[in-house]
Amino acid sequence: MGPQSERNYRPHVQVNRTAVGGVPAMRSQTVRGEPCTEFDKRRCENKMILGSLNNWKQDRKFAHPALADVLDRLEKIPFRELENGKHPVRGEDIFFTIMELEAKDPAEAKAEKHERYIDVHFLLEGAETVGWSVDNGKSAVTEHSPEGDYTLFEPAAEEERLRLTPGMYAVFFPEDIHRPGLRSEGGEAASPIRKAVFKISTALFEKA
Repeated sequence: MGPQSERNYRPHVQVNRTAVGGVPAMRSQTVRGEPCTEFDKRRCENKMILGSLNNWKQDRKFAHPALADVLDRLEKIPFRELENGKHPVRGEDIFFTIMELEAKDPAEAKAEKHERYIDVHFLLEGAETVGWSVDNGKSAVTEHSPEGDYTLFEPAAEEERLRLTPGMYAVFFPEDIHRPGLRSEGGEAASPIRKAVFKISTALFEKA
């Protein structure tokens, strides 16, 4: 499969089209199409999660406590009142960074993945496209920093594009290669985005 054009498509995701507010509810699934419920209480292939706060309450029962703690906070934190930058939640185990950026041309963006932290990307303002693919060991590495907890890659040929609107979140596990901050195909250059990116230590999942 070649690079995907921007479209109303979610890879390996079950869509509930009756979601409140017109934002579909989404649950992670495996590449085999089997529902990945209890997704973060056991090892489950292809664990990326794309969801909406509109449906979080009904999906909460499936979540690991550490992830549930973060997603519960998305409705409670006064993001509009907070300055950009790093904000602690539970020391270095859980923290988030508020950032403002201009959506990038996909041709100019590298993909990334992390080992020590799970990412939760929560869109506050604007429209964001995120490239996503599973780490199959074949993606070309361009930079690796154990200290910074990131590895950069050239975009995978099988990369899918996820479209986020305000109130939606995407969860990326260590197996998930992702390219955040992309503009939509045909979208305006330098379109502004404001988002919060939470970091959850993978050690919290190992303790549960």
